[in-house]
Amino acid sequence: MAGRGEGRGVEAELIGEFAKSMNARIEWVAGGESRLMQALGNYQLDLVIGGIEDGTAWRDRVGISMPYFRSATVLAAPAGENPPPDLHGQPVAIGEGDPAREKLHRLGTVPVPAGSGEAKLSAVEDWQIPVRGLTPTGTTLRTARHVIAAPPGENGWILRLDRFLNSQRAEIAGRLQRQAGS
Repeated sequence: MAGRGEGRGVEAELIGEFAKSMNARIEWVAGGESRLMQALGNYQLDLVIGGIEDGTAWRDRVGISMPYFRSATVLAAPAGENPPPDLHGQPVAIGEGDPAREKLHRLGTVPVPAGSGEAKLSAVEDWQIPVRGLTPTGTTLRTARHVIAAPPGENGWILRLDRFLNSQRAEIAGRLQRQAGS
């Protein structure tokens, strides 16, 4: 969740709409994943958002929604450029801490900081390709299924959340693209 005031990003927008659909008020709580998940497990929070994937280590201690969005981290080149035929030794721009780094190492590429200008190739989320004007290379580095965490054992609450998220599924990639383009 975001800091004081309002949440930011597509997940925060979704939760805002979910709360509005129930005439509920949101109180945003900021914190690290461990602290927030522990509070959720102790029924001190109703939901935790923020890039949570279905394979989270917290899966057995909290409830999680069904995956509401699937994304892939892919290798992309500048618009109109073909990727080099051999990726070995090629620099690839990637964000710090991105889990796709492991796959880049296995492919023999050289991960470099995103935005450094050291690489033509980039590791990006598939939904970013049209916004950034990139050309996909056909190499998928990793896939992710995004979920929202809820208190454990709250099956009715999670079912209600799942139904809401399912009704929004077709719009999520477009929301991400609009947000990235603004």
